[in-house]
Amino acid sequence: LYGSNFSRAAHTLCKFGSTIVNGTVRETADGLVMPMACDSPPHVEGSVPLELTLNGQDYTTDGLNYSFYALQLSHASPSGGPLAGGALLTIWGDGLGSGAGYHRYLCRFAQGMHKAVVAATYLAREGVVRCTSPTLVEAGMAGVSVSANGQQFTPNGQLGFLVFNTSVTSVD
Repeated sequence: LYGSNFSRAAHTLCKFGSTIVNGTVRETADGLVMPMACDSPPHVEGSVPLELTLNGQDYTTDGLNYSFYALQLSHASPSGGPLAGGALLTIWGDGLGSGAGYHRYLCRFAQGMHKAVVAATYLAREGVVRCTSPTLVEAGMAGVSVSANGQQFTPNGQLGFLVFNTSVTSVD
């Protein structure tokens, strides 16, 4: 959240519709105040008013809306790629265009505790997201998830990506 006078905040809260969550104002090492940050709560798809308070009581009345999106991944092609990365992945699903105005699409590949995040692109004409697989830690399955806003991702496990270890030993 961007605004002014955040440095005088005593009790920061954000209200998404009727749901209230804690807010944080971070300062840089040189004392400059950064924007206020709030983690959005779980919510059904749609828009709600977003207001904030710096004292825990008096909320803004600016009437800004915050939109919640429901992304649902259906399938991807190819279904796998090399351990070294470089496979151009095309992802289909519902609601993928919801973040088109933000230009912050990401793909996340997860193998156990290891997660690799790469930039992605939404192609409006085709209604798909594309990203290139990163170098991964081991052969086997990786979960693929997508973010349309650069922050929240679809649940892991909606899509699987088979990582295989191949090498070329000679060319005849």
